Amino acid sequence: MGITTIKSLCKYLAENSGFSSLTVRNVISSLGYRLSGTKNNFKELSGVFMDCSKHGADSGFCGFSNSCETIKFFKKHRQDIVSHMEQTAAELGSDIISLVQG
Repeated sequence: MGITTIKSLCKYLAENSGFSSLTVRNVISSLGYRLSGTKNNFKELSGVFMDCSKHGADSGFCGFSNSCETIKFFKKHRQDIVSHMEQTAAELGSDIISLVQG
């Protein structure tokens, strides 16, 4: 069975992204979607994630468009985000500062 709902997408991302379930759920919520969303919501959210992966922050995303929203989200999930950045940097043979600068 594939990923066909927002709830199953959330579970998949939490298991495979290195982020906690709480952070994944809050990203989805900040983007304006609910775990109990419809199939159309799932398709829309999948498109948002595709845009994010292709264009990064340049696309601007609901809940993450202004610095006030971004700072609030970071403060709430700082430990999870920094841990993920450390892991990513280590996998690339780098440190966090170089990763962010690059």
